[in-house]
Amino acid sequence: PLSRLKISVQPSRQIITAINSELWELGLGPFQQNMPQRFKTVPLFDETRLLVVSADKNYTSDADDLLHQVPLIVSHLDDPDMRPTIEKLRDNFGTIWEISDLSLRIELVQRGLAMTYLDKRLLESDAGSGLKVLDQFSFHAVPLTFGLYYRRDKQLSAGGHQFIRLCEAFNF
Repeated sequence: PLSRLKISVQPSRQIITAINSELWELGLGPFQQNMPQRFKTVPLFDETRLLVVSADKNYTSDADDLLHQVPLIVSHLDDPDMRPTIEKLRDNFGTIWEISDLSLRIELVQRGLAMTYLDKRLLESDAGSGLKVLDQFSFHAVPLTFGLYYRRDKQLSAGGHQFIRLCEAFNF
Protein backbone atom coordinates (compact mmCIF):
# COMPACT_ATOMS: atom_id res chain seq x y z
CA PRO A 1 0.00 0.00 0.00
CA LEU A 2 2.95 2.38 0.42
CA SER A 3 4.37 1.62 -3.02
CA ARG A 4 3.54 2.99 -6.42
CA LEU A 5 4.44 0.78 -9.34
CA LYS A 6 4.65 2.24 -12.81
CA ILE A 7 5.75 0.08 -15.71
CA SER A 8 7.19 1.88 -18.68
CA VAL A 9 8.64 0.06 -21.68
CA GLN A 10 11.74 1.96 -22.75
CA PRO A 11 15.02 1.24 -24.53
CA SER A 12 17.56 -0.06 -22.03
CA ARG A 13 19.85 2.95 -22.38
CA GLN A 14 16.96 5.24 -21.39
CA ILE A 15 16.17 3.06 -18.37
CA ILE A 16 19.79 3.25 -17.25
CA THR A 17 19.81 7.02 -17.69
CA ALA A 18 16.59 7.36 -15.66
CA ILE A 19 17.95 5.22 -12.82
CA ASN A 20 21.26 7.08 -12.89
CA SER A 21 19.51 10.48 -12.68
CA GLU A 22 17.18 9.19 -9.93
CA LEU A 23 14.00 9.62 -11.97
CA TRP A 24 13.24 5.96 -11.30
CA GLU A 25 14.21 3.76 -8.40
CA LEU A 26 14.59 0.41 -10.14
CA GLY A 27 15.15 -0.80 -13.70
CA LEU A 28 14.38 -4.17 -15.28
CA GLY A 29 15.95 -5.13 -18.56
CA PRO A 30 19.08 -6.32 -20.33
CA PHE A 31 22.38 -5.40 -18.75
CA GLN A 32 24.92 -3.49 -20.82
CA GLN A 33 28.23 -5.23 -21.43
CA ASN A 34 29.71 -2.81 -18.92
CA MET A 35 27.10 -1.72 -16.42
CA PRO A 36 27.95 1.49 -14.55
CA GLN A 37 29.89 0.74 -11.35
CA ARG A 38 27.43 2.79 -9.32
CA PHE A 39 24.68 0.24 -10.07
CA LYS A 40 23.83 -2.84 -8.03
CA THR A 41 22.62 -5.60 -10.36
CA VAL A 42 20.36 -8.57 -9.67
CA PRO A 43 20.66 -11.04 -12.58
CA LEU A 44 17.42 -12.94 -13.27
CA PHE A 45 17.93 -14.88 -16.51
CA ASP A 46 20.10 -15.22 -19.59
CA GLU A 47 18.88 -15.12 -23.15
CA THR A 48 20.56 -15.52 -26.52
CA ARG A 49 19.25 -13.62 -29.51
CA LEU A 50 20.00 -15.08 -32.92
CA LEU A 51 20.18 -13.36 -36.31
CA VAL A 52 17.40 -14.74 -38.52
CA VAL A 53 15.97 -14.40 -42.02
CA SER A 54 13.09 -16.04 -43.83
CA ALA A 55 13.72 -19.72 -44.56
CA ASP A 56 11.32 -19.54 -47.50
CA LYS A 57 13.12 -16.84 -49.45
CA ASN A 58 15.97 -17.86 -51.73
CA TYR A 59 18.58 -15.13 -51.29
CA THR A 60 20.80 -15.01 -54.36
CA SER A 61 23.68 -12.98 -52.96
CA ASP A 62 26.58 -14.33 -50.93
CA ALA A 63 26.48 -14.00 -47.15
CA ASP A 64 28.39 -10.72 -46.88
CA ASP A 65 26.30 -9.08 -49.62
CA LEU A 66 23.16 -10.25 -47.85
CA LEU A 67 24.08 -8.08 -44.85
CA HIS A 68 24.10 -5.02 -47.09
CA GLN A 69 21.07 -5.88 -49.22
CA VAL A 70 18.56 -7.05 -46.60
CA PRO A 71 17.71 -4.52 -43.87
CA LEU A 72 18.25 -5.39 -40.22
CA ILE A 73 15.25 -4.57 -38.01
CA VAL A 74 15.86 -3.54 -34.40
CA SER A 75 13.48 -2.35 -31.70
CA HIS A 76 15.62 0.66 -30.82
CA LEU A 77 18.71 2.23 -32.29
CA ASP A 78 20.99 4.36 -30.14
CA ASP A 79 22.37 7.57 -31.53
CA PRO A 80 25.85 6.62 -32.85
CA ASP A 81 27.27 9.81 -31.32
CA MET A 82 26.46 8.46 -27.84
CA ARG A 83 29.38 6.01 -28.11
CA PRO A 84 31.48 7.16 -31.10
CA THR A 85 34.64 5.18 -30.34
CA ILE A 86 33.03 1.82 -29.59
CA GLU A 87 32.79 -0.75 -32.38
CA LYS A 88 29.10 -1.37 -32.91
CA LEU A 89 27.21 -4.43 -34.08
CA ARG A 90 25.30 -2.21 -36.51
CA ASP A 91 28.51 -1.55 -38.46
CA ASN A 92 28.14 -5.02 -40.02
CA PHE A 93 24.86 -4.13 -41.74
CA GLY A 94 24.00 -1.84 -44.64
CA THR A 95 20.50 -0.67 -43.74
CA ILE A 96 18.83 -0.69 -40.33
CA TRP A 97 15.16 -0.09 -39.63
CA GLU A 98 13.89 0.80 -36.18
CA ILE A 99 10.52 -0.89 -35.52
CA SER A 100 9.39 -1.33 -31.93
CA ASP A 101 6.45 -3.67 -32.62
CA LEU A 102 7.68 -7.28 -32.31
CA SER A 103 4.81 -8.79 -34.34
CA LEU A 104 5.51 -6.45 -37.25
CA ARG A 105 9.24 -7.23 -37.10
CA ILE A 106 8.55 -10.98 -37.25
CA GLU A 107 6.04 -10.54 -40.09
CA LEU A 108 8.52 -8.55 -42.19
CA VAL A 109 11.24 -11.15 -41.64
CA GLN A 110 8.89 -14.07 -42.46
CA ARG A 111 8.01 -12.32 -45.73
CA GLY A 112 11.70 -12.08 -46.62
CA LEU A 113 11.85 -8.30 -46.42
CA ALA A 114 14.32 -8.02 -43.54
CA MET A 115 16.38 -9.80 -40.90
CA THR A 116 16.35 -9.42 -37.13
CA TYR A 117 17.63 -10.84 -33.86
CA LEU A 118 15.15 -13.04 -31.98
CA ASP A 119 15.35 -15.01 -28.75
CA LYS A 120 15.98 -18.76 -29.07
CA ARG A 121 12.77 -19.58 -27.19
CA LEU A 122 10.74 -17.42 -29.56
CA LEU A 123 12.30 -19.22 -32.53
CA GLU A 124 11.18 -22.54 -31.07
CA SER A 125 7.58 -21.30 -30.84
CA ASP A 126 5.04 -20.89 -33.65
CA ALA A 127 6.20 -17.29 -34.13
CA GLY A 128 9.60 -18.60 -35.23
CA SER A 129 8.28 -20.94 -37.90
CA GLY A 130 9.67 -20.22 -41.34
CA LEU A 131 12.82 -18.54 -40.01
CA LYS A 132 16.43 -19.67 -40.22
CA VAL A 133 19.50 -18.59 -38.28
CA LEU A 134 22.37 -16.96 -40.15
CA ASP A 135 25.01 -18.81 -38.16
CA GLN A 136 27.83 -18.21 -40.65
CA PHE A 137 28.58 -14.85 -39.03
CA SER A 138 30.58 -14.45 -35.83
CA PHE A 139 27.95 -11.97 -34.59
CA HIS A 140 24.94 -14.24 -35.27
CA ALA A 141 24.37 -14.77 -31.52
CA VAL A 142 24.02 -12.02 -28.95
CA PRO A 143 24.04 -13.29 -25.36
CA LEU A 144 22.16 -11.09 -22.89
CA THR A 145 21.64 -11.11 -19.15
CA PHE A 146 18.37 -9.63 -17.94
CA GLY A 147 17.77 -8.45 -14.44
CA LEU A 148 17.09 -5.62 -12.06
CA TYR A 149 19.40 -2.73 -11.31
CA TYR A 150 19.45 0.30 -9.07
CA ARG A 151 21.93 2.81 -7.69
CA ARG A 152 24.19 1.43 -4.97
CA ASP A 153 24.22 4.72 -3.10
CA LYS A 154 20.43 4.98 -2.79
CA GLN A 155 18.30 3.19 -0.22
CA LEU A 156 15.51 1.26 -1.92
CA SER A 157 11.95 1.64 -0.71
CA ALA A 158 10.15 -1.27 0.94
CA GLY A 159 8.23 -1.71 -2.33
CA GLY A 160 11.51 -1.84 -4.26
CA HIS A 161 12.81 -4.61 -2.00
CA GLN A 162 9.51 -6.49 -2.31
CA PHE A 163 9.63 -6.23 -6.11
CA ILE A 164 13.17 -7.64 -6.14
CA ARG A 165 12.10 -10.58 -3.95
CA LEU A 166 9.09 -11.20 -6.22
CA CYS A 167 11.28 -11.23 -9.32
CA GLU A 168 13.89 -13.49 -7.71
CA ALA A 169 11.16 -16.00 -6.79
CA PHE A 170 9.68 -15.99 -10.31
CA ASN A 171 10.81 -18.82 -12.62
CA PHE A 172 11.86 -17.12 -15.81
